This record gives sequence, structure tokens and C-alpha cells, in this order.
Amino acid sequence: MIFNWKYALFTNAPMCLTLIVYIGMTALHIDSIWLILAVVVIWLAWYTYAGWKVYSLHPEFNFP
Repeated sequence: MIFNWKYALFTNAPMCLTLIVYIGMTALHIDSIWLILAVVVIWLAWYTYAGWKVYSLHPEFNFP
């Protein structure tokens, strides 16, 4: 079995971005409703980008 680093990084990138935003927002003591909104926006933007650009150019990333 071969571990595909690009696929692993690509699929876990939204989680890493969410963690970075979460740490930044809790350090600045920002209200939790803004944190929820930030998480939703990050995930929607990432999967919209993935659906339009990446999966059409790299079908090997589009696992069922």
C-alpha cells in the first residue's frame, strides 16, 4: 500500500485551516458565533474550490 501525501494533505487542509482560525480567534477572545461562522465559511470555500478546480483536473483525488 502506498501512502499518497498529496491526497492526505488536500483532504485534511480544511481541518488544518479551521484549527489555525480557532486558535487565533480564541487567543483574541472573539465570540463563539463568529467562530462557527468562520468554520462554515472555510469549509464551504474549500469544498467549492475542490469541486470546481481540483477534482476536475485530478480525478485520482475523487475517491468515493
